[in-house]
Amino acid sequence: MAYRGRFPGLYVFTAVLAGAALADQGHIYWAQSYEDAINRSDLDGHAPQTLLIWPQLDDAVAVAVDPSGGRLYWVQTNPVGIYRARLNGKNIETLLEWPAVDGPVALAVDPAAHKLYWAQRSPSSIRRANFDGSNAETIAAWPAVDGPVALAVDAPGGKVYWAQTTPEGIRRVSLAGGPVQPILAFPQVDDPVAVAVDSVAGKVYWAESLFPERIRRADLNGENPETVVFWPGVDDPTAIAVDSICGRLYWSQRSFPDRIRRSDLSGTNVATILEWPEVDGPVGVAIDPAIRPYGDIFPWSGGNGVVDVDDLFCVLDGFAAPSLCLGADIYPCGGGDGIDVDDVFALLDAFADMFSCPHACAQ
Repeated sequence: MAYRGRFPGLYVFTAVLAGAALADQGHIYWAQSYEDAINRSDLDGHAPQTLLIWPQLDDAVAVAVDPSGGRLYWVQTNPVGIYRARLNGKNIETLLEWPAVDGPVALAVDPAAHKLYWAQRSPSSIRRANFDGSNAETIAAWPAVDGPVALAVDAPGGKVYWAQTTPEGIRRVSLAGGPVQPILAFPQVDDPVAVAVDSVAGKVYWAESLFPERIRRADLNGENPETVVFWPGVDDPTAIAVDSICGRLYWSQRSFPDRIRRSDLSGTNVATILEWPEVDGPVGVAIDPAIRPYGDIFPWSGGNGVVDVDDLFCVLDGFAAPSLCLGADIYPCGGGDGIDVDDVFALLDAFADMFSCPHACAQ
C-alpha cells in the first residue's frame, strides 16, 4: 500500500502501537437459572465473574452482546421484558415490557443496524425493535412461526433464522420481514433447542436435546446437513454460539455437572472450559470475540470480511489520500463521517485485537 512508502516512520509507530496494545481478550457471557444471574469469563473459561444477579434480573432466558456498542442485552420472563446494561453489568436500562414482549424465548442483535430481534410464543412470532426499544414490529407471525425456541441473525446475509418445534425445523425470513422460508425439517432437525449462524463460512448450526443429543450444521440454504458433535460430547444442550473469527463453537449444557464446552467449527477438539459451580443451570450464551469484526473495506483491503493488516493500511492510506479508499468510514467507531482520524484509531484498536486472538484461542 502507498502509505507504507510515504510515511515509513509512522508505519513503524503504528505497528509498534498495534502490537503493544493487547486489548480485550474476548469474553463468553451466559445467563443461568440458579440465583438468576448473568456471568462472564474469558474465552478460555478463566476469571469467571458475576455481572448481574437477582433482583437485578429475574428468570432470564437469553442473552446477546453488542461488542462495538459496549452493551449486554437480555430477555426475561419476570417481569417480562428486554433489558440492557454495559458489558460490566452497570447502568441497567429497561427497553421493552409487556405487551410489546410476551412469552419471550430467544434474543439476538444486529449491531450494524442497531436492531434487536426476539422470538416469542404469545403469540408465536419473530419481532424486532431499535436498540433503544422504539419502533417494535412483527416481521414473521403464526402460522409461519409456531413454537419458536431459538433465534440467530445473519446480518451480512440479511436474514434472521429460528428453530421451532411445531413442526420441527429451521426457518428464516429477511431482516425487515417478508415470506418465511423453511430450510430444514424433521428428520434433519429433531427436537431443536438452539441455533447460531456463521456468516463468514455460510453455515447455520443447531443443537438438539433428544437423546442421543447432537449439534448439527448445514449451508445457510439448508443444504449439506451434517452432525459435528455427538453425545456424549454434547449432553442436554441449552444454547450455542459461534466465534467465526477464531473458529470456535461454544455451547452450554445442563447434564450434571452443568458445563460450557467448545470445539472447532468442525466439531473436533471438544473441551470443557467452565463447569459447576461456576456454571449452574445455564440457559443462554453469547460471544464477545477476541477480534471485533468492525468490518472490511472492500476492495482495497481484500474483501475478506475480517479486520486485518490490509484494513489498517487501507484506512491509513485513505486518511492520507481519501480518494484511494473511496471515502470509507468505520461506523460507529469512525463517527460515520468519512475517513478521518477517528477511523485511523478505530482500525488501530481493531488491528491490535488481532494479536489477542491466538491467546484467546489457545489450547
